[in-house]
Amino acid sequence: MDMTETNRIPQGYKDSSLGVIPKDWEVKRFSELLSFKNGINSEKGNYGKGVKFVNTLDVLNSPYLTHKLIRGALVVNDEKIKEFAVQYGDILFNRTSETPNEIGYSTVYSK
Repeated sequence: MDMTETNRIPQGYKDSSLGVIPKDWEVKRFSELLSFKNGINSEKGNYGKGVKFVNTLDVLNSPYLTHKLIRGALVVNDEKIKEFAVQYGDILFNRTSETPNEIGYSTVYSK
């Protein structure tokens, strides 16, 4: 790539708050592109039965997730089911875990 002499940025690239990026890219916050929602917290006795529930292990163990692959279950009311239903294309990630190296893992729901 040809470098401009004035700032050593390759031709077709530009400087940004994140460093050098292609000229046609824009820097945006995730919140401008996605909406974020925390999961459900419930009492211990509600887990293991009820509707399918994506848990930390589901996210850790699969780069994509389908309804069939979801192992967890949780008893919740219809309002919570509607509010927290996972839709095709949703990106799920671990914001907490039992160990620090498991934080930030992600998966996408693909039906």
